[in-house]
Amino acid sequence: MQFPVIPVAVAAGTSAVGVIGNKVIADRAKKKIADLQAHHDAEHAKHRGIAESTIAQLRSLGVRQQAALDTVTPRIRAFAERNERQLRMRGRQVIESGEAPTNREIDTSPEVSGTSGTTTTMRGIASAAAGIALSGATYATVANVATASTGTAINTLSGAAKRNATLAVIGGGTKAAGGGGVAAGVRRLNIITAVPAVALTVGSLIKQKSDVDKDVAKFDADVKRAVATYHRSSVLLQAVDSRIGELLAVLAGMVRRAGDALDHLEETERAPGGFDLDCDDHAHRLHTALQLVKGVVELAEAPVMNPDLTLDTSGEILVVKYRDYNPESTNA
Repeated sequence: MQFPVIPVAVAAGTSAVGVIGNKVIADRAKKKIADLQAHHDAEHAKHRGIAESTIAQLRSLGVRQQAALDTVTPRIRAFAERNERQLRMRGRQVIESGEAPTNREIDTSPEVSGTSGTTTTMRGIASAAAGIALSGATYATVANVATASTGTAINTLSGAAKRNATLAVIGGGTKAAGGGGVAAGVRRLNIITAVPAVALTVGSLIKQKSDVDKDVAKFDADVKRAVATYHRSSVLLQAVDSRIGELLAVLAGMVRRAGDALDHLEETERAPGGFDLDCDDHAHRLHTALQLVKGVVELAEAPVMNPDLTLDTSGEILVVKYRDYNPESTNA
């Protein structure tokens, strides 16, 4: 059977609407995603700048810590070797050399690297085909159950007679009987074709927009979580920077004081009779030097932060302990 030409136009029209609609939806989604990605990248760049600055400070701290160890520990070991017999007899322990922490890296990889994108689909042809299927079903139903104006069952007719009788029934009957005739049947069949096709195209666009909106919303949530992580990490790194400054200041002071104490201790070896642990003054100098060198070693080995970027509490304890340290308050 021949169908009206209109469904082809409907298919083409709804196809074009679907393609254009999907493109508009996709373009808007891509712009939103691009804006979100740009926001993420800008925040990550800020965080990375802060992290790289902290990494540089940590490496500098490591260099200073190792230099502090190299400045004082060889001198106390050399003094102990020169006076090994007296120290061994008195059971005095000399501090071994320490080792500065070596892990100076911070993970600055981005939390969000991009989206999987949104896909556009062409649904116009499919929706028009659905409309044609409905019109075909309507035509077949009428042809099977209706009768022609002559009283003959349409399903007993064939060819043009069957076609014209079916369309006339769909059009409300023949013109002679007061109906719209074949022409009205064609118009009504086209409406049956077009309405569901357009409706399905609109429904498809609504679903497409809903799916794309979900993708955008998920990406938006990912970006917000990532940015929040960068902000938290940046705040923690600022605290790390402050701790580094505190450690450097206290360490520098301890190295200076330990150096002075070692100078005073080594002077005893140049006195008449050399170093004598039985001499109270010599014993006091040794005690002072040992305590100050021990402080340098502890500060030089002090960790600054934990893997989660929080401050290591031992570093704070050492800063407080040695900021105004007085070796006179310790026991020999």
